[in-house]
Amino acid sequence: MKKGFFFTLFICWLHLVLPGCSKPTLEIDARVKTVRYACGPACDAVAFVLEADAMLYLPQSPLPESVRVDQLPVRVVFERTGNRAGQWEGPEGLEKVRVLQIRPR
Repeated sequence: MKKGFFFTLFICWLHLVLPGCSKPTLEIDARVKTVRYACGPACDAVAFVLEADAMLYLPQSPLPESVRVDQLPVRVVFERTGNRAGQWEGPEGLEKVRVLQIRPR
């Protein structure tokens, strides 16, 4: 029984300390871009995404009203989530990010 307890404790410890488990915070210069996408069988929607280095990122939460301007240069701090937008969640396949800070450049 002691071996099983210590093994479980070790596995829990590994989950806490492995660097792959943490989500890196990135700070980059980007542009806010307006993208149209299908939000259902008979509708269109607009998403504000971040464009940087030929990559598009979809914020998990709506951007503040003050930066919802097409082609606005911004400085953004975000975490990558590892998740991608599914059908009708936004432009399908874009990586979702958690925006921590954003301001116009």
